[in-house]
Amino acid sequence: KILIMGLPGSGKTYLAARLQPLLKAAWYNADNVREMANDWDFSDEGRSRQSMRMKSLADFEKSHGRIVICDFVCPTENTRNNFAADIIIWVDTISEGRFEDTNKIFEPPVKFDFHIKERNDTNHEMIAKEKGTTVEAMAADPDAPAPAKKTTKKADAKKTTAKE
Repeated sequence: KILIMGLPGSGKTYLAARLQPLLKAAWYNADNVREMANDWDFSDEGRSRQSMRMKSLADFEKSHGRIVICDFVCPTENTRNNFAADIIIWVDTISEGRFEDTNKIFEPPVKFDFHIKERNDTNHEMIAKEKGTTVEAMAADPDAPAPAKKTTKKADAKKTTAKE
C-alpha cells in the first residue's frame, strides 16, 4: 500500500501515473475518489473522512493480493496515520500549493521512504527499481507487516530520496 503525498500541484498524479504500470498496481487518485463520493468537504473532518475512504479502497486491493498506489495530499500526521501506508513517497517539489487552506495545515512528514525533491522523467523508474522487490513481496503476502523503516538518512542528490 503506497501513499504518494504532497502539496496540491507538486506532481503526485504525474508520478503515480508513471509508477503504476511499472508495478502493475491498482491506482486511486484522490480527486477521482472525491468525485465518485461527491464529497468536496476540505474541513478537518472532511480530510479525515477522505483519508479513511482512501484507506478502505487501498486495503481492499491489498487484501486481494494487489499492489496499490494512492495519490493524495494527506496533509497532516493524523490523515497519514489514518491511511497507514506501507510505503510513503513524499513529493516535495514546491514550497506552496494552489490552496491557501491546505498550505496552512500541511505538516511535512517525519517518516517517509522516498523524498522526491524535483520533477523529472526518471523518479518513477528509480522508485520501482529500489522498491519493486519489497512491493512484490508485500503483494505476495498482504498480511505480512510492512518492512521496518530505516533510521538513518542516505543523501543521494541523483536519486532525490531520503530514508527514515
